[in-house]
Amino acid sequence: MKQQFNKPFGTAKALEPKDEHKLFSEIGLGATFFDSIPSEILIVNQKGEIYAANESFCQTFDVESIDLLSRNWQELVTSEKNEIDEFLKKAFSQKSFSCEIKYKFDNHQDIGFHIDSTRLKNEPDYVALFHKKSSKSHSISDKKIASSITPKSENESFELQDEFFNRLVKFAQCPIFIADENYKLRLLNSGAYEFLGYESGELLGKDISTIICPTDRSRFEDLKNNLKENSPKEISGEWQYLRKDGSLVWGDSYSRFLPEGVFISFVNDITEKKQKVTKKLRESEEEYKAFVKNSSEGIWCFGLDEPFSTELPIEEQVQRIFDEARILKCNDAMAQMFGCKEAKDLINKHAYELLDRTNSVNVAYFRSFIESGYQIKDVEKHGKDANGNNTYFLNNLTGFIENGKFVKAWGTQRDITKLKENEERILQSEERYRVFIKQSSQEVARFEFNPPMPLNLSIEEQIRYIRENSYLAECNQAMAKHYGFENISDIIGKPFESFINSVEENSLLLSKFIHSDYLINDVESEEIDNDGSEKYYLNNLIGIIEKNKIVRMWGIQNNITQLKQAEKAHLVAEKQLRQAQKIEPIGRLAGGIAHDFNNFLAVIMLNVDMINMQLPEDDPMRFRINEIKSVTDNAAKMVKQLLAFGRKQTLQPHPIVLNQVIEEFSKVLGTLIGEHIEIELNLAEDLGVCYVDPNQITQVLMNLAVNSRDAMTDGGVLKIETDNLLIDENTFKHKAQPKGSYIQLSVSDNGVGMDNKTKKHVFEPFFTTKEAGKGTGLGLATVYGIIKQSKGFIWVDSKLGEGTTFKVHFPRIDKSAKTVKSEKVKAIPRGNETILLVEDEEQIRQAASEVLKVLGYDIIEAQNGDEALDIAKKSDKKIHLLLTDVVMPRMNGRKLAENMKNINPDISVLFMSGYTDDIISRHGVLDENLHFLGKPFSPISLATKVREALGTESKSTE
Repeated sequence: MKQQFNKPFGTAKALEPKDEHKLFSEIGLGATFFDSIPSEILIVNQKGEIYAANESFCQTFDVESIDLLSRNWQELVTSEKNEIDEFLKKAFSQKSFSCEIKYKFDNHQDIGFHIDSTRLKNEPDYVALFHKKSSKSHSISDKKIASSITPKSENESFELQDEFFNRLVKFAQCPIFIADENYKLRLLNSGAYEFLGYESGELLGKDISTIICPTDRSRFEDLKNNLKENSPKEISGEWQYLRKDGSLVWGDSYSRFLPEGVFISFVNDITEKKQKVTKKLRESEEEYKAFVKNSSEGIWCFGLDEPFSTELPIEEQVQRIFDEARILKCNDAMAQMFGCKEAKDLINKHAYELLDRTNSVNVAYFRSFIESGYQIKDVEKHGKDANGNNTYFLNNLTGFIENGKFVKAWGTQRDITKLKENEERILQSEERYRVFIKQSSQEVARFEFNPPMPLNLSIEEQIRYIRENSYLAECNQAMAKHYGFENISDIIGKPFESFINSVEENSLLLSKFIHSDYLINDVESEEIDNDGSEKYYLNNLIGIIEKNKIVRMWGIQNNITQLKQAEKAHLVAEKQLRQAQKIEPIGRLAGGIAHDFNNFLAVIMLNVDMINMQLPEDDPMRFRINEIKSVTDNAAKMVKQLLAFGRKQTLQPHPIVLNQVIEEFSKVLGTLIGEHIEIELNLAEDLGVCYVDPNQITQVLMNLAVNSRDAMTDGGVLKIETDNLLIDENTFKHKAQPKGSYIQLSVSDNGVGMDNKTKKHVFEPFFTTKEAGKGTGLGLATVYGIIKQSKGFIWVDSKLGEGTTFKVHFPRIDKSAKTVKSEKVKAIPRGNETILLVEDEEQIRQAASEVLKVLGYDIIEAQNGDEALDIAKKSDKKIHLLLTDVVMPRMNGRKLAENMKNINPDISVLFMSGYTDDIISRHGVLDENLHFLGKPFSPISLATKVREALGTESKSTE
């Protein structure tokens, strides 16, 4: 026995006892019941660690108990760890539990053991595992068990000398019975009294047969007689026990009768299991009887007066069936097929009375039955009834063979006479129908229901039922071809809902179908073919109703895809035209005021920044100056937004890969939208190149991200994706968007979404769904303007409660991409070159000149083009840079630059303007070889652009 003991008895070595295992520290070895019981027993904890193994276990598996001290039970068995974990879990959660186990020990690898687990009530952290196998010789003397039990006088309980056995018997949850050599009960544990419904002590001195069911007592007497005549042995089996209240319970017992006069029995309560089995058997039998009685098919069983060998010649077997087979069981349906009224009229009739043995069909039927191994399935049998009319039956027959002899057979028979009579008419009708279906240019389809749909369902339930429980059972080549399939067989079996793209449209069409008494004509629907392309049809649909259920639907479709695509493209074009017409007046207004307004803002911004640089850090005026700067910055942003959606801004595009812009933008995206929103990037690795302004794309991303954030107030997921896209003749949008290769940018959220009414106005300027003061309505309008000015397209898909997706398409170009870098200016660049500053607005000219002088430049001022040219011709200094306004009287900035190049070919040029007016750009897009500074601007942006135009490095100042 392996455990923490305080006495070095037996084969186990002593270990120091631990407080948490007081039970085991009190167990002695040698004569204890635990070591003497002739069954292998282990005691384990919830982890499977072995805390006790009796001597029988050690001898059976030829292992020393000391070797088990460091082992886990799972290491000893062949079962997987998860199986052992599951067994231990159930063993500790239930009173008792069983499983089958094989051990890894060399001498027992092929022997299976049945394990019964029993929890110890006072030691909830341990279970005892009792082992059983088919046959086993025990080397332990049975006298050891009896030596642990001291009998008292008759009708008194045995006294248990061993403390562990006392606890094992007392606290084991399974019933334990101990009787003397006369089978008088002398000791029962609490589990036994509870099992039989007696109070403690009531059964002492009673004969053990009194607790056994009367019907099992004779079997018990036979066992007792057998035990007297033979040597003691184990007894196991299922018994019915008689409770005090007269009810019966079932127990699976393991018992042993010992020579010293001790009969011990362990019982596992299987009453509930037996009751469930009995109930299932009874219900199964009742269901079977009801099925047989009420079946419309004939069900019968015939048996033989004398079973015959299956080795007999086939012809002799056939004759024996005709002569000796008679009906043992059948239902009314079978009797009626033979002209009888009820089943009792057919019982005991022989085969020769029912089937003419001279009829070759009947002979062939039984010959086929024998040749096919006494089993036939769905075999048609033709005959004639009493009036000479043709009859047809579909037969199934299964024979039962016992000890090489044919004993009986069960069979079913279905009357298919009417079906056969209609087959010819149906075949003729089907031939005409199939010729029509095959040659029709229209799409013809038949949908079957599985099972048929009751018509008493609600409209919503019927719609769902049709979508989910009807499938395409038949169609012609025209329908398969329209959905992109070469063969009809490739489309058969698909559910009805797979042919409708939109659940909303699907429901609308089916609602019309149901409301129109299951008949509709020329109703439009939108569907998706095998390639994912949109298809449009005019539908005719009729439902076939049988017994107040719709069993199938026939449909005819006319393909109107090209017509519908043309109509939708026309509508999209009209919508875009209306959008452009709405924006154009605002764009003209914005462009008209931008030049002058930006000049005002430029003066304010330059002077504010100059004042800020000159004020001490703690000057109280700095707060007011910063307030002015903030308002001025917001005004500048407002003008840029007006120019953006009016498509009047100046773009500086480059060939770029959008992924680079997105990755840079994602670095600040979390701060922009908040931690409550999860960000997912799915960027195509092989993304192509598009020609756009990176800064404007960042503005697009920012506006779309903010829009998504506002739609997900309770958190959600913001997805930004890129992909290569091909618009061809199979894509609807090619009607409103030119065919070709595009780069697709997708921004989607799972927020509140929009209804159709909101979607119609989403890109309009000053339209917002936010409450007053929370939005300007310029965000998405700005996005729209930037995309259109970049020769792109934008589409929105949204539904209430399902989120919103914006998809932007930029034309793909065949150029090498320019790397996008995030520029961070930490210091204001300085220089000492000579700059000719030309600006007709005196305040801007003075402010810009002051800034550049502070930065070390030599500044020459001119208020118009003529004056600038005159200065350049007369100046002895080398002028390095021409910094000129674009819009000026008499001579614009571009013309001035051209003339200046004639005088000084090496001079650099930097244009500045608040509105290009198409003078230096084509459609608002700046030429690649020009440098441009948009008004209003700050000192640092002015200084940076000057250095960029000069193209040389310089010193910097903080």
